[in-house]
Amino acid sequence: MPRSLAPRPHVDRPAPTSVVRVRPAPALEPPFDYEAAGWAFADPRKAPCLPLDWAPRVAGGRAEGRRPAPHRPVPTRPVTPPPSEGRQAAQRFVRACVEVLNGYRPAAHLRAMVEPASFSSVADQLTGGRRAPSRATGGPSGAPPVRVRRMRVCEPRAGVAEAAVVLGRGELAWAVALRFERRPDGWRCAFVQVV
Repeated sequence: MPRSLAPRPHVDRPAPTSVVRVRPAPALEPPFDYEAAGWAFADPRKAPCLPLDWAPRVAGGRAEGRRPAPHRPVPTRPVTPPPSEGRQAAQRFVRACVEVLNGYRPAAHLRAMVEPASFSSVADQLTGGRRAPSRATGGPSGAPPVRVRRMRVCEPRAGVAEAAVVLGRGELAWAVALRFERRPDGWRCAFVQVV
């Protein structure tokens, strides 16, 4: 028999073994205060109490010989009240007047916001020489727009609002005094005076 076909003698070899070691997992949570302080107990209810001030108290509720802490007011943000109906009506009317003066709408659009008896005088006061040509027909080429520079509104009594407005176009400025009255169908402008 050839040597390669001869049976080999059986030799017991140890099977390869893998070594598995079990290690404790590291702590993922931070230590409790009592653990960090090195206290020997595990129950936080058994922790030593914090020191208390047992000094005798007098009638004022403070310890004898101690000065009271200064009172510091809590800073508060100013609260602005919501705009009243009179203020909203004045702002809406002034916005429409600026659009009329800039040529974005006709003066007839103010009719719904003005007392019927005083519409012609209000329209004359507002547009007297200050109105720009209509933007729909080509409008002004380089004229600066009319802007509201300042506006103050007060309500001297219920159902009445008065406004003072400073309007300006470029370097020109003029003041407008307005009076609004509440009617059953809403707020109406009753008086306009341009200065």
